[in-house]
Amino acid sequence: MAGSQINVRKLAELGVLQDVGKCIVYLRAHGLLSRQQTCPKCGSVMEEKVWASAKVDGLAWRCPARACRKIVSIRKGSFFEKSHLDLRQLVTLMYFWTLDVCQDVIMAEASISKTVCVDWCNFLREVSLFSRYKLLFYLANKLLYRECFLELVPRRDRATLETVIVRHVAPGTTIWSDEWAAYNHLSSLPHQYQHQTVNHSHRFVTPAGVHTNDIESLWCDCKRKFKRMNGAYRDFIPSYIDEWMWRRMRDKSQYFPDLINAIASNPLYQI
Repeated sequence: MAGSQINVRKLAELGVLQDVGKCIVYLRAHGLLSRQQTCPKCGSVMEEKVWASAKVDGLAWRCPARACRKIVSIRKGSFFEKSHLDLRQLVTLMYFWTLDVCQDVIMAEASISKTVCVDWCNFLREVSLFSRYKLLFYLANKLLYRECFLELVPRRDRATLETVIVRHVAPGTTIWSDEWAAYNHLSSLPHQYQHQTVNHSHRFVTPAGVHTNDIESLWCDCKRKFKRMNGAYRDFIPSYIDEWMWRRMRDKSQYFPDLINAIASNPLYQI
């Protein structure tokens, strides 16, 4: 499992960003590169060899069977298999992506082109995320735990919103919202929701303390990401919202370790 306190200084101290051999050791220790490889041709256990033709990594797996001698990359089956970038560049790219810095910074730190940066940022976003959401309402008992969800919906009518609520909100939950008409029948659903509302035409906080201030603040924070980006392609908006949720639900110190864990646990990269 990735360490809980990882920064550029720590990665430099470990030699991950300077020495490709140490970078390989680090990635293997965290489950991102295989420690052993079975020959895909004859089934023999392969041996790791220094290999001049493996220009990027300097190492390759070679089958010891004389009748075979199959050679495969040390990246085979891994998250990095299809990339031609140096592993040190990829770790740098991954780390700075988790910091949510602008792509110009990532390009400079990893020494990569704009096209490569865009493609990898999209790739990292996909591998780190779960569902696609648009912000609907505030679950009062969840905010302290940094939990929230946003779901992209085609309409804001009763049928659409109630379907989303029933799918994601546990029975018996207290729901705070404004008095949008589509929410009016939440208390009558068989899920025993406790629905409390605030009428913004009269006040922003009811005498009982019901408000939507926190969720409005949350939504504003999410929209700031798009302002920093000067907009985004419409098709990518759900994934950017997902990325915002991914960061929202964890401490900054966990961004990089959790990305590593997400890759290591992804069934597509079970090495």
